[in-house]
Amino acid sequence: RFVPDPYAGRAGARMYSSGDLVRHLPSGVLEYLGRNDEQVKVRGYRIELAEIEAVLREQPQVQEAAIVVREDASNEKRLVAYVVPRPGPAPRVSELRNFLKQKLPIHSIPASIVLLDEFPLTASGKLDRQALPAFELSPRELETEYVAPRTPLEERVVSIWSDLLHVEKIGIHDDFFELGGHSLLATQLMSRLRESFQVDLPLRNLFEAPTVIGLVENIELQMTAGHSAQPLFFERIPRDHDLPLSFAQESRLHIERWAKDHSVPLKPFQTTISFRLSGELNTSAMEKSFSELVRRHEVFRTNFHTLNEKFVPVINPITKTMFGVSDFQHLPPDEQELAVLRLADEEVHYPFDLARDPLLRITFLHLGPREHALFLTASHIIFDARSQTIVLDEIMTLYKAFSTQTALPVSEPQPEFIDFAYWQRQYLQGETFEKLAGYWTEQLAGLELLPTIELPFARQLPPVPTYEAASQSLQISTDLLDSLRYLGRRNGVTLFMIMLAALKTLLRCYTGKEDIGVVSIVANRDLPQTETMVGCFANLLILRTQLSENPTFSELLQSVRKVTLDAYAHQDLPFDKLLDLLGGGNRARKPYVLFNMVSVNETPNLDVPGLTVSTLEINQSKIAEPGIELHVTEAGEVMNMTLVYEIERLEATAAGDILRHLEMILESVVLDPEQRLSDLSVLIEEMPNMAQLVES
Repeated sequence: RFVPDPYAGRAGARMYSSGDLVRHLPSGVLEYLGRNDEQVKVRGYRIELAEIEAVLREQPQVQEAAIVVREDASNEKRLVAYVVPRPGPAPRVSELRNFLKQKLPIHSIPASIVLLDEFPLTASGKLDRQALPAFELSPRELETEYVAPRTPLEERVVSIWSDLLHVEKIGIHDDFFELGGHSLLATQLMSRLRESFQVDLPLRNLFEAPTVIGLVENIELQMTAGHSAQPLFFERIPRDHDLPLSFAQESRLHIERWAKDHSVPLKPFQTTISFRLSGELNTSAMEKSFSELVRRHEVFRTNFHTLNEKFVPVINPITKTMFGVSDFQHLPPDEQELAVLRLADEEVHYPFDLARDPLLRITFLHLGPREHALFLTASHIIFDARSQTIVLDEIMTLYKAFSTQTALPVSEPQPEFIDFAYWQRQYLQGETFEKLAGYWTEQLAGLELLPTIELPFARQLPPVPTYEAASQSLQISTDLLDSLRYLGRRNGVTLFMIMLAALKTLLRCYTGKEDIGVVSIVANRDLPQTETMVGCFANLLILRTQLSENPTFSELLQSVRKVTLDAYAHQDLPFDKLLDLLGGGNRARKPYVLFNMVSVNETPNLDVPGLTVSTLEINQSKIAEPGIELHVTEAGEVMNMTLVYEIERLEATAAGDILRHLEMILESVVLDPEQRLSDLSVLIEEMPNMAQLVES
């Protein structure tokens, strides 16, 4: 509320009273104590607790009601209602929740409702909120009442969910995505259901009915109709004859050859993982761990040769793993930091010779008696984002075993990536290939390939471009992230789909185009055997959406959901084959938008006895892809947007504004998802710097 401002020095001046209660300390610090009213902020929404209590008391079977805010096991704030029923039959929790849903917005519905015989009171006879019984909120309890599986089929599905989501107690009405599921886990779930029940369920079934009972109903329908699907799996092939490349490997090798022939610089097709290790490091145990890792995974012993103009993989015999060691202990702290950053930059951008070099580089840095750093660099031709988690988990497990001289707990990987490559080439033939080709030909008919996005404020590249890259990042606030998740639950979409819809809205505003295709990365690990396999499975998809009807953002979300789910159902067609199929053989560098989102809900276990392991942030962007790349990383309560761009094509201020405009769209649609895209365009166009961008 607005109250008279006693400090303004003029009559009629007002100041904003926030309702926050603070204590002014002698040091000048304001210590936040809470609210002086009953307004709270949950999942990005301001909520009046008294309003919910008043509505609950209107229910005929309720005598008293109190609402408090509790934190669940993941420290997320949730509303909890405590209710004292009137004499007579007590109301069911579901009845109370349905009553509230008829009178309150969904964000004001308590996550849990607790029935009590009476409320605890203070000495003066008032409600003692602090004495209300505490209880543990689990993810399962938040939105639905627990109903245990009742049939063997439901028990099997619950078991699959529990194993995949790492949640012990799952009810048949629980929501897959509220329990931590995301797109990659959804794909893995449908693959496991296919393997377990021999039914082929489209991914759309999970989004339309994301509960155990919903999936069971679809499984039973498939079984009753006699629709069966053979589980997809592959076996180990002999290593004594010509070995196959995966389609992704073959494509990359051709790109490398083309770039070399045309003297075009390429973004290094590799990634570096860097750590700081504090404590007593057993160097011998760490070296043994990496040697064992390389022995167990033959992708790290694979090179790629040219034979009769064809590329062929060659698996090398097991040899002693090579480690680079640098000793910076003698340097002063400031010089040491510069030396580490310089070495990191060299490591990130020093390319592999795919025919000769080991495709995993390991470098130790000694910074002090108890301080070390570790760089792991791997070529993407054998290594993707999921492989990173697999390898780090394995290294830490092996290190614990070697440092304590206990038995190795890690099982041998069987089969390996080269067996997948053989299976992929056998699988993508005949009817399967024709089905995939038919879908993509129809879906992308008339769309320019690659889908070019020319931003109105982008500059023309010089005659001899360097393709030098820069990047900018923006962190989404926790409140906004909570609101985006809530928007997703209401609309049955993932965060990926929300971010993609927001990006397409922004591109429509910038370019005026109403037919927008964005290139996106997909993990492509939809077989159970590939879940824990080191290799490069990732593929690219073109996600195309028509925006010509000026839809609301909610309507756009449904269009994006359909396009995304259909694309996931047809993700097996390699991107290179797609471009060949649709006449995209000219691979000239034209500007397009690459969108990539990673939900890091499954992080490697870096808990090692005697060591504190922390990540080192290093810049890995030096050469840019044409156009712009938007990378979104969601990890717990943190979500970051990073824009990578060519500095000769885009100014730094423009890159920063792209991120801020995207954030503005997100902030606007969580408040009113029924806004039309034209309204959101006006929102961006009214920003002073937007007009300057377009004019420049």
